[in-house]
Amino acid sequence: MPDSSLVRSKVRYLAALHFFTSLAKVVQRPQGFIVVLLQHAGFSKEAIGIIAACSLVSPIAGGPLLGLWVDRTPQPLRHRIYAMAVLVRAGVQLAAWPALLYLPTSSAFWCCLIAWTLSSAWNTGGLLGEMCLDSLGTHAFGKVRLWGGIGFAVGSLLTGLLAEAIPSLGAFIIFPESAVVGILTALAVCRLSRLNQEREPVGLSLAEGDSGRAEMKQESTDSSESTLVEMRRFLCSGDVIFFFMLVWALGVGEGVMQSYTYVRLELLPYGSTTVMGLSAVCMIVSEVPFFYYSGPIAARLGTMPIIALALLCMFLRQAWIAVLWDARWVLPGELLHGVTYSVANAVIVLHSREIAPENLRNWVQSLQTVIFTGAGQGLAAWLGGFIMRKKGVSFLFFSSAWFALLAATAPVINLVLKSCWRRGRFSGHSEA
Repeated sequence: MPDSSLVRSKVRYLAALHFFTSLAKVVQRPQGFIVVLLQHAGFSKEAIGIIAACSLVSPIAGGPLLGLWVDRTPQPLRHRIYAMAVLVRAGVQLAAWPALLYLPTSSAFWCCLIAWTLSSAWNTGGLLGEMCLDSLGTHAFGKVRLWGGIGFAVGSLLTGLLAEAIPSLGAFIIFPESAVVGILTALAVCRLSRLNQEREPVGLSLAEGDSGRAEMKQESTDSSESTLVEMRRFLCSGDVIFFFMLVWALGVGEGVMQSYTYVRLELLPYGSTTVMGLSAVCMIVSEVPFFYYSGPIAARLGTMPIIALALLCMFLRQAWIAVLWDARWVLPGELLHGVTYSVANAVIVLHSREIAPENLRNWVQSLQTVIFTGAGQGLAAWLGGFIMRKKGVSFLFFSSAWFALLAATAPVINLVLKSCWRRGRFSGHSEA
């Protein structure tokens, strides 16, 4: 196979993986269509909230363990773990289908709780970013990732149309759709695995050096004790802790936006489902160009300036929603989603790979994913509901906005202090 053809094939299959993975989020997360399904099944709001909370918490343990498993597995077999994970996730979710159809609500609740908790524990989000970088380096990184936003948009539209077109299934369409997406994802992973085993020419992509070093590393795999020591050393690094705290702050802001934006819009004039749908369209439209150029933007600006900019834009989005007087005016603010999520997420993935020990990259990527989604978004969903009941949704957005602004000062202070340190100002002299 010609070299250029090999790269194009990898780009196609990685784009398909991002597309199918985002499409799966529509039908596998206990939000959106699954909430509608559980409501139609007679579940109370409290029961739905418990299922959603457990599904957000379970990846905190499951994600890093899955990443560590991949890191401890020989390179040619790693893709099989990913394929198995997506099939298990879809298969476990299918167990909830007969429970909802044939069991009483009380028994069905426990089946659904176990099914979605176990399904969410197989969190492959961090593994996908590392798979992309391992296959291509930073070559076509943004071009591949933008297909995730397209997949989420297509999945949302397709699931809604199928639910209406097949009334006998209705919201239950998520179960066969989840199974089909899982199979297609596994097939794409297997094909990508075969492509990665083909020889790449020198200088073709930035992945060549990384893959060679990974193979050499795999030949002399560290013992379990040395791996634990390396993990402990990594987690005790001040720079790592600081970086993960910023990732968590971004997750908190994104969690408030995802969980309570529609609640705020419902209270405003013109807060119709049409406006809500248009706000989602604006978010997805903003993702595409920012994902496409995320690689060059990250290389030009650097990690800390981009995180500071993303937190500042998060402040503007949330403060704007807090003072809205007309739901239609939410649309301009949602265009900032390209900065608060797309570029920020890309730089988080790239920086996580940069700071990770070479034999723990999948573990680190899984760790940053669960810090963002589980610890960040999960805490925001739980604590946000408490604040909203006590003070109202507008107060919630004001509070979250000021938290984002406060967090945005941290990377700026970090850059200033490091700059002063390099210039020798703290030691009373300047470098020559």
